[in-house]
Amino acid sequence: MTTRGLSDPQQIEGVLRSIRDEFASLVHHELKTPLSSILGATCLLESELEDLADPACLHLLDILKRNTRRLQQLLENLLDLQRITAGQMTYQLERLELLPLLDEVATLDETTRGLLRFEPVRAGRAVVYADRRKLVRAVIELLDNIRGLTLGGTAIRLRIEQRTEHVLLHLDDEALGSQPASDSVAESTGKQLRQPRAAERASIGLALAKELVAGMGGEISMNGGEGRHLTLRLPSSVAAFRHRDPSL
Repeated sequence: MTTRGLSDPQQIEGVLRSIRDEFASLVHHELKTPLSSILGATCLLESELEDLADPACLHLLDILKRNTRRLQQLLENLLDLQRITAGQMTYQLERLELLPLLDEVATLDETTRGLLRFEPVRAGRAVVYADRRKLVRAVIELLDNIRGLTLGGTAIRLRIEQRTEHVLLHLDDEALGSQPASDSVAESTGKQLRQPRAAERASIGLALAKELVAGMGGEISMNGGEGRHLTLRLPSSVAAFRHRDPSL
């Protein structure tokens, strides 16, 4: 498939979109099985060596396992972005209390567990009009984006702000302290593997979160800090949602 000989911008855009979608499907198909095998072998090796291995070895296996899962999630994000741009993503919108949903996020996202700091909700309960599963997914991606841009242990402060027609969720990172100078080999290796790269700052996960939230009538904005200070805005009622998109 090529754009050679095409002059119509819409035709060229259609061909490029088809190439992109075909590439995303191919990458997902070719990498899904190998990554599953790597993860399965790593988990098996971890269980076999749990009582015998050096703690540093187990730590490295844990890094391998977590990063393999991260790659698997990256593939799913690519496919979801493809579905969104093709107009194939559907939403089940309902009234949701935001604080219990954030507790659910803390339960599901094991790498964030213990690092979330909740500020008291102002003006009572914060209710949003959103799709539960997609909102949970979006918040996890935002937390992962913040965590990927910081080194060492980082607390993430969550603050909910109730507006007349919208609810704002502010996510900000907070350093928990610097790492000791005498890191072990495993700790040093782990820090290198977690080192944020420039390309990751425009992460696919953040792009997906923005698209998911936009589909629920909301938006995500960065408040400086290269993506370490984010604000998620969602409608608090059906009326607010329809006000944003009168065609619905």
